[in-house]
Order: sequence, then structure tokens, then C-alpha cells
Amino acid sequence: GAIMPLARRTDLGDSNYSGLEVDVCHDLQRCLKESLEGGFDFLVTPLAHPRHRRPAPTARDPTAPQMAPFARSDLLLNSSQWSSQVVGKTSPWINPDSASPPMRRDSEAALRQELMWAAHLSLHAVLLPTPDLNAANYARLVNQFLGALSHTALWVRIPVVSAAVEAAEAKDGDAAGGAAAGDAADASSADALLAETDPATRRRLHDPFEAWASFRALCEGNPSLGVCLQVGASLPPRAELDRWVGEPVRAVIVTAAAFTTNKRGYPVLPKRHQEFVTGMLKRNVQIILRGSRDGDLPGSGVQMEEG
Repeated sequence: GAIMPLARRTDLGDSNYSGLEVDVCHDLQRCLKESLEGGFDFLVTPLAHPRHRRPAPTARDPTAPQMAPFARSDLLLNSSQWSSQVVGKTSPWINPDSASPPMRRDSEAALRQELMWAAHLSLHAVLLPTPDLNAANYARLVNQFLGALSHTALWVRIPVVSAAVEAAEAKDGDAAGGAAAGDAADASSADALLAETDPATRRRLHDPFEAWASFRALCEGNPSLGVCLQVGASLPPRAELDRWVGEPVRAVIVTAAAFTTNKRGYPVLPKRHQEFVTGMLKRNVQIILRGSRDGDLPGSGVQMEEG
């Protein structure tokens, strides 16, 4: 069946849709209401209930009391709200390719449970965690659902710059700021990370595009599998960004870290970020804003909730 369009608003003509991503949402109805009132069209929120915690594999006790419910009631919203105003996201700890067998088993069970719940709700899309370069088991599980989901698309979160490289860049910047003028510049730790390759495949270990290309190939290029790019403080070179032009980019998450403050004290996107986001908007990609950990969201009256 056809995938429903997100957020059928009648007041904005052909404008693109924008969403708000939250990590914790204790009151879904209030979260959604405040997001819509703040000018957003849809909410990206965890599928699992914030109080639900899977027990540690080593601490399971069959006589223990029942754990908190896995998810909220499907009656909190009506079916059209679920399908057009909510994008679900799976738990960030899920790692079906973990070296730990109990962690792998738990991850498989959680991913299946969360995707089955998303299918039950007929959500427009589900946001999946970033895969590693070698994510064969993760891809196997996702592939099983791609064949079965008729109304729900799967979006894989891919940062345009890997978290490790972004952290190294910030560290390199601090070191450069503290270095005495005229010191010979050593090769940065970020450059060293970017040069690391997998000995078996020769793919670059810290290139998110490589992880996506591998994951998509393992899922046989299924049209229901899309990419959701996450943009932070830095962007890769233009040639690397241009690789995404041929990919099924469905959404772009712009984090609080991507914004700088202008002379008047307002949050703005740097010029290269603006050009990238504008190019994506021309391709009808949806934009999602993600707040900082302390709850501030740039240019919005809506705040991120903390649990």
C-alpha cells in the first residue's frame, strides 16, 4: 500500500514539512499538541515507553514483578494522528551486531517488538539507529520487516560526519586554540580517524556514507528503506556531501550544535549548512529539528523534555 504523507496541513500550500525530535516524552498528547502549536508538523518520539527498561540479561528473575508496560496505549491518539503526525524511533541502545550474545539477543527482541508496534500503529515512518560498517545481523532483521511493512517506511539515521570524527574535530580545535603561534601543525586526530580503513573491505571505518551503502546493499536497495541525515556542527567536504544526491534521503535532522549565534543573538545556520539544507528542501526532504540535551531548541518556542 501507499505510504501516507506526513502531516496533512492545509494552510501552507506546497511548503515542506518540519518535525521535532524528542528523546523523552512522558505525556504524548501534550508533547504533540505543543509541537504543533510551535509550528511543527510532526513529532519524532521513542516507540518504547520512557519507564520501560528491559531487564539486564544477567539479572533476570522469573519471580520478579512484571516490568513497566512496553509502550503507551494506542488509544492516546486517533489513527490519523498516529499515521500523519508521529514518526517513531527505536531505542538507541539496540545493537544486533554486538559482540555480547545476551546484548545481541536483547537487541533482536527489542527491535522486533518495537517495529511490530510501529506496524500496528501504521506510523508513516520509523527512525532506526545508525549502523556500524559491519551490520549484517541488523540488516537481516530490518530486511525481514521491509517485506512485511505495507504502510510504514524505515529511515536509517546517518550522521554526515561520524560522532568520533566530530568529537576529534572539537578536540583538535581546542588544541589549536591553545597552541603557541608558529608551532608546526601535526596531522589532526580527526584526519587520522578519517584515514582508518577496514582491513577486510578497505572501506573507511569512520565514513558514515560507507556504513549506509553497505547497509542498503544488504537490504537489497528496498524502496521502503530511506536515509535520515543528521547534521551537527561540521560538514564534510562538498565532494563527500554530493554523494548523497543519488541516495533516498527522506529527512534531514538539524541538531542544536549546527546553529551559531548572529550579532543580534539569534540562532542561525552557517552559510555551508544553509546551502546544504536548502538543496535538500528542493528535493522535498523533510526537516527535523533536534534540541540540545539541556532542552533548548533553536528558533522555537517548543522545548525538549527531559526525564
